[in-house]
Amino acid sequence: MIRAAKIAAVIIAAFFIAPYVVPSPRVEIPADLLAASDQVEPRPVYRFTSDGCSGGLSIGWRAVFGAPPPFEGCCVGHDFWYWRGGTVEQRASADEGLWRCVAATGHPWLAWVMWAGVQPGGSPKLPFPWRWGYGEYYYRPYASN
Repeated sequence: MIRAAKIAAVIIAAFFIAPYVVPSPRVEIPADLLAASDQVEPRPVYRFTSDGCSGGLSIGWRAVFGAPPPFEGCCVGHDFWYWRGGTVEQRASADEGLWRCVAATGHPWLAWVMWAGVQPGGSPKLPFPWRWGYGEYYYRPYASN
């Protein structure tokens, strides 16, 4: 039991520390998404960026399979909504869209894992580079309806 708790603690620590010490993979952002990010109003402080699938998933997939994950485009689209921020309802819609997109690539179990990860890990109150509204200075609360 104690051994399992130690393993879980290491995995959780790696999930939260890795994005700060491991370089992000080079992720190709589609031109239409970049163009759309330039048209967003109100304009976020920082330009749109994406690390692919956060929490080391893109990096790990590349290390194991030698190619980006087949669902990385889902993550980039999800990052667009997280960068932009907005209401609680918009975040719920973005998370559901991620789940649907990843499941449609033939990875429904991973879609559930990713959805379960973005629920607590994407809060705008957390100082992570993948939080809701990361295009703005920390901390930007949810927009009002």
